[in-house]
Amino acid sequence: MRRIIKTIIALSVVSIIILNINFIISVIGLSIFNKKNYDDSLMKKENIEIEIGGGYETKEKDWYPLVNCYNAYYFDKYVNKDVELTILYNFGYFNKNTSVIFNPNSDFYSSFYGCYIVKSGGDKYYGFDAESIVNVDEIVKIPEYDYKVLVAGDMGCPNDKMIMDYEIINIVEDVELSGKSDFIRIDTDVIMNGLNHQYKEFKRNYIQYGIPRYNDMYEEFELVKMKGRLYISTLKDDLTIIYYIFSPNADIINKCDEEIIKNAKLII
Repeated sequence: MRRIIKTIIALSVVSIIILNINFIISVIGLSIFNKKNYDDSLMKKENIEIEIGGGYETKEKDWYPLVNCYNAYYFDKYVNKDVELTILYNFGYFNKNTSVIFNPNSDFYSSFYGCYIVKSGGDKYYGFDAESIVNVDEIVKIPEYDYKVLVAGDMGCPNDKMIMDYEIINIVEDVELSGKSDFIRIDTDVIMNGLNHQYKEFKRNYIQYGIPRYNDMYEEFELVKMKGRLYISTLKDDLTIIYYIFSPNADIINKCDEEIIKNAKLII
């Protein structure tokens, strides 16, 4: 009897591992990846701490458990400026062994949130002009690079199909966030490529997001209407900080804002 019970337990454990293997690979891979990137991040170099909650900090099944770190070493070439960029990011939760960012019927389709930290090598903050007025066109180059190059582009979205167009809906100044009262909030409508696509060959991004399940009711990387929210401020003499949320669902934006972004901690 004990042998039968042990066998059932063993089979159950094996089944759980098999059914969640992509999620397990993702968590292990990103844990290693995050440590390596953090050690070379702007937070480490500039001795600042940015604490943003992950999926375990909310009551519902919504976001991936880890907030992740990536150093975008080639962003300077994309904008042709002397800058450094570190990206903190999170994405939609795993369902059926893959992230819902691939599911065009999910409220979390192509959804991300996190924080950008930019160090300028010039005589002004990145994203601001000489009079300290925010330069929206310069600011949106960051999520544009992040999504076009690091996310959709890495998954195989063709360059001639890649689109990310913004329309500014609202700008609010002097917003209090993370112990600072000078953030600028920008709400936008965005037209961009969704991440629904057919698996053709292994891509590096599949390690963290899982293997996509293609929904052939839609075209691959079909354009989708998204909402975006950015909070922008400056730190020290040369750092720009930007909290961001992107989702097709305004309620998801607001909920993430209230539960995660507004509870983010900044220690300088």
